[in-house]
Amino acid sequence: MSYNKLREVEISHLIEKKGKQDYLSWAHAWNQLKTMYPDAQREVILDEHSNNCLYNHDGRTAWVTVRVTVDGLSHTEHLPIMDYRNQSITLEKITSFDAIKTIQRCTAKAIALHGLGISLWMGEDTKVEKAKQPAATTEKTRPKKGDKAWKDKIVPWIEKNREKMSLDQVISTLQRGYFISASLKKHIEDEYNSK
Repeated sequence: MSYNKLREVEISHLIEKKGKQDYLSWAHAWNQLKTMYPDAQREVILDEHSNNCLYNHDGRTAWVTVRVTVDGLSHTEHLPIMDYRNQSITLEKITSFDAIKTIQRCTAKAIALHGLGISLWMGEDTKVEKAKQPAATTEKTRPKKGDKAWKDKIVPWIEKNREKMSLDQVISTLQRGYFISASLKKHIEDEYNSK
């Protein structure tokens, strides 16, 4: 049951932006997890074929592997070592800083497999393909509480999806099509919690 409990943890106040992507820092994820599950464990899986190196490689690029265990259930995640553009770094250019930074990011992703922050990773597997497509030039709609978009689209959509999605998922999904200001986010939270 830890998955459902962790999935419902409110993290919107902890979400940060890196470029166009939202993320939950490993430190916030680890703090939340250890607060709720003090016995949770993380293990960095070393490459036993490369003298216990922090990362695995295919001769061109590399990745790290992290296992997180909560209540006796382990989830293992892999993450490529990438640069600031989220492009794989070639093996000869990888530094220890790159490897350690990726281990921390992979820790957050492994924690998400237990439910905490999982909504941030939803659709992650399709983002790469979307990134290769030309960017749309249309600007996001900027709705306000009480306007036509709010009354005719947003409120009915929240009502329809309230039981199926967490608040974080609702906000994340709405942000795909609308520019959500801080005040509108508060109205969405109020609407979501109204029933």
